[in-house]
Amino acid sequence: MIIVDTSAWICLFERPSSTSHHQAAKRFHIANKDPLAVSDLIIEETHKWLIHHAFPPSNALQILEGFVTQKFAQIISIEENDRQEAKKLVEKYLDQKLSYTDAVTLAMMKRLKIKKVFSFDRHFDLFRGVERVPS
Repeated sequence: MIIVDTSAWICLFERPSSTSHHQAAKRFHIANKDPLAVSDLIIEETHKWLIHHAFPPSNALQILEGFVTQKFAQIISIEENDRQEAKKLVEKYLDQKLSYTDAVTLAMMKRLKIKKVFSFDRHFDLFRGVERVPS
């Protein structure tokens, strides 16, 4: 299983472009055979970005529907221990400006023993045992 971060979703949903992240995201997504997972925090961040930067609300709503129905990825519930672990990570990596969403994602990955995150966010490179894809 691979957790998909907001940065990857944005690259996948943005209008076709020649940016290296967009192209890498498309290639990885097409080639990937592993099941994908996402949290509600990542869905929220992605939806907010789409309605403010990319699409009219009606298009963003269609994408939101794909998330809610789990068409794009399995939604993993955030547990209380994930929140507590995330708070500790945010405190520990305060100088790195680690976001709460990234910290929760890392806590969920640890709890579920998920090693891969589909992301273009280099914060994930700080953590041993986490493989950011595409590499």
